[in-house]
Amino acid sequence: MKKWHNLFFLLMASVAISACSSMRITSDYDREANFSQYSTFSFMLKDPSAKINVGLNELNQRRVMSNVGAEMAARGYEEVQKNPDLLINFYLKTQNKQDVMYDPYWGGWYGMWGPYRQPYSVTEYTEGNMVIDIVDAKKKQLIWQGVATGAMDSDVKDPDKQVAKIIQEIFTRYPHKAHEAFGYKPKG
Repeated sequence: MKKWHNLFFLLMASVAISACSSMRITSDYDREANFSQYSTFSFMLKDPSAKINVGLNELNQRRVMSNVGAEMAARGYEEVQKNPDLLINFYLKTQNKQDVMYDPYWGGWYGMWGPYRQPYSVTEYTEGNMVIDIVDAKKKQLIWQGVATGAMDSDVKDPDKQVAKIIQEIFTRYPHKAHEAFGYKPKG
């Protein structure tokens, strides 16, 4: 019986770890925006008057800008320095989280409140939200937002590939191309 008990705990721990490492992608857009009128973009971060804290170090800022620029270029958008149709902002928001696993067996009786269970494993991790905002430059209105949410790994072996993967995943939810008007059909 003890062997099955240990196997069950091992299985539950591996499920919890794999659940923490997955990335969830969400997006939303302005249903009134005419995406066919946009063909150029620039980054808000490049505006010297904008005091933007993106929550990333300078190396990761450049990685994000490079990958977002590549995704926009692949959709036919041109990066310009003056009078862009779209402004792109991005930031990383983090928060500390806990994953608590409970013993499947009841731990005893707790007075009038009844039976209770003891936690057997508490995993602390940092959850990150990488947010990309696309803004109509003339109206100064948000027209699209993509968010990747997942546990952050402090020991990333290849940050270039990791950032590229995250940006690519977010942009799977941005189906628009420069000067094209068509219905919004997100994946998933």
